Amino acid sequence: MSTMNSELLFRYLNGEANENEVEEIFEWIEMSEVNRAEFIRLKKAWAIGHRSDSAKKASAGKIIQIAKKRTARKLEKRFLKYASVAVIAGALFVWNLTEKDSNIPVEKVNNVVLELPDGNTRELISNDTLFLNGQAVATFSKDSIIYQDNQDQIEFNIKVPFEKTYAAVLPDGTKVMLNAGSELRYFQSSGDSLRRTSLIGEAFFDVARNEAVPFVVHTEDIDVRVLGTHFNVMAYTEMVSAEITLTEGSVKVSANSETKDPVYLEPGEIAQFDKTTGLLSKRKVSDLDHLSWRYGTLTMHQMESKILFEFLERYFGVDIKIENSAISQSRFSGELNLKDQSLPEILEILKLDTPFDYQVNGSVINLTKPN
Repeated sequence: MSTMNSELLFRYLNGEANENEVEEIFEWIEMSEVNRAEFIRLKKAWAIGHRSDSAKKASAGKIIQIAKKRTARKLEKRFLKYASVAVIAGALFVWNLTEKDSNIPVEKVNNVVLELPDGNTRELISNDTLFLNGQAVATFSKDSIIYQDNQDQIEFNIKVPFEKTYAAVLPDGTKVMLNAGSELRYFQSSGDSLRRTSLIGEAFFDVARNEAVPFVVHTEDIDVRVLGTHFNVMAYTEMVSAEITLTEGSVKVSANSETKDPVYLEPGEIAQFDKTTGLLSKRKVSDLDHLSWRYGTLTMHQMESKILFEFLERYFGVDIKIENSAISQSRFSGELNLKDQSLPEILEILKLDTPFDYQVNGSVINLTKPN
């Protein structure tokens, strides 16, 4: 079997390949039954990652348009050969990973929990209204909560379980998207000189501008101070560093240790605090793929395996141990659908790029060399 570039194959399946690339793929498939089987295998992986019927139809339409232009210039006999390949591809558009069992234990996902100042808690599982002192202060659903600015003093804590994200609109109008395994505390009183939040985990903030009352995000190791801007804070307790990514405006990042000078960020920059060395630094980034989680996806452009599997650990609440040097050296490209794909399905997709086996021991997953 000759090797076919996996990125080119997935570009074809997404309807993004040009006519010359389509020609190259068809010729490669015709070379042997082994190549044809490999194409089917990769097509199945593509089908797992693209559950949306509309996306599949759009991709199929683009492939068909290229095929029509191409086959107009080819002999009918050769066209029929390619048509048989197209039938295989089309049939697999509706394929799903239903017949494969997984040995990864999947516990029932908990609900988002709202903790109130009096110690009471509410599971945010359906459309409802929250009352405080006889007054409606917030409306919520299983996906989001919206607070009103009608209280002299307000305090609450939102806890998001693994495998979920949650949106919140704070009383000042600030919009927050919380990532899996995160916790946000908000506390504000009339006359306060600061709008204060405390974060464990990861969240993207779209801060309502108020030059008179700055907005502060406090974490275990760093504070972020802004007037109104868009930025991401990643500060999971178990991580060896905390990171702030700025997408719009400007922010001031300070280490909680007063001996460190603050860092000021411009859009496209990341501030990183190393918990081991206590060093606070900043750097430019070429892309913002690591922020795609807020749209329910993980976008990868030559993403290092270390970054990928650390993300999956945090999102699914597991411990992934890499015991395969080929994985450690790999980079991954593509897009994973976090909302619709389970961890077993994601591992099956990743195995197609870099073959590996995995063993499960409770919440620990070992990635090993394939048998």
